Amino acid sequence: MKKFYLFASMLAMCAGTAAMLPGARPNASPFGGGNSADKNSFGGDSSRHNSGAYRDGLYLGRFTAERGRPRNVVSGRWATTDNRALFAAGYERGYGESVATRAAAHGEGSNE
Repeated sequence: MKKFYLFASMLAMCAGTAAMLPGARPNASPFGGGNSADKNSFGGDSSRHNSGAYRDGLYLGRFTAERGRPRNVVSGRWATTDNRALFAAGYERGYGESVATRAAAHGEGSNE
């Protein structure tokens, strides 16, 4: 009886692992992660904005600008060239938007 429970638990574990694989899901997203994205998809499509490297750059760019620090893109933590490019694009956008927002807020306040 112990062998049966051992066999059943191993079978359940294998089935669960197989269900988590990206190709096993019938409606799997075309964007499977940072390194499996289409190499030519850096345009304005949603895969760029779903990338962890892009979102990380966007966050760090905003974070840096909000603290008044100079622009300093450090993308070395990303292994692939594509992810580094996505990080830099996100950083530039986040930094630029944050600086523009701060400039607009300070500009509106001085007109009163």
